[in-house]
Amino acid sequence: VWIEHFEKLRVRLGSRQVTWLMLNTDPVAREATQVVARYHGDQVLDTRPFVSKDGIHPTPKGYQQLAKQIK
Repeated sequence: VWIEHFEKLRVRLGSRQVTWLMLNTDPVAREATQVVARYHGDQVLDTRPFVSKDGIHPTPKGYQQLAKQIK
C-alpha cells in the first residue's frame, strides 16, 4: 500500500529528481520510500540523526545539516 501511495505521489510531481525526507516513521513506510526513490533515481535524506525531542522535526542544527546534504 505504501509503495503504491508513494509511487502515485511521485508520478504526480513529474520532476526529474526529487529529494525525499525520510521521517522517523513506520519501517514499512521507510522501505517503501527507498523503493520508489531508487526506481526514479531520487535522493533520500534520513532525518533520524537530526530529529529534535518531539521525534518529528529536525533541530536547528539538523536543518543546517540537511540543507548541506541537499546542496
